[in-house]
Amino acid sequence: MEKAIMWIMACGALLGGLDRLSGNRLGLGKKFEQGFELMGSTALSMAGILCLTPLLAKILRRFAAPFGARIGLDPAMLAGVLAIDMGGYPLSMELAADAAVGRFSGVIVAATPLTLRERKFAALMHRFEDAHTIHKQPCPRLVEIVERGELDDHD
Repeated sequence: MEKAIMWIMACGALLGGLDRLSGNRLGLGKKFEQGFELMGSTALSMAGILCLTPLLAKILRRFAAPFGARIGLDPAMLAGVLAIDMGGYPLSMELAADAAVGRFSGVIVAATPLTLRERKFAALMHRFEDAHTIHKQPCPRLVEIVERGELDDHD
């Protein structure tokens, strides 16, 4: 399916480019040009986020990783705050306690075991599983840790 979508997009880009070169006879050339104009700002924002990855790694390692470790979560999974193609993968690799977990980065859902067994949760997972790699992480002590206010406790 992914290849079919890529071919459709490539054909559309080719048609738009050819129409632009031929004087915009079909009206596709203008949209092709607008798409190219948007690429600069998109690339700039993505590059900016990628440049911030080392800073985010320091912040997450210092403040969020200890909490994640308390509930049995590898710090690499905290990189889910960024899309994988916008620095999430390098961030995941930098934070990983286990390199295999860093390579396995995706979206993580950290929840109580009961929540992960709910029918409503299963329906939500099913809705997004085709477009995303989703990892379920049961955190049996999550509620009691939060309720006791032990978020900063490193034990």
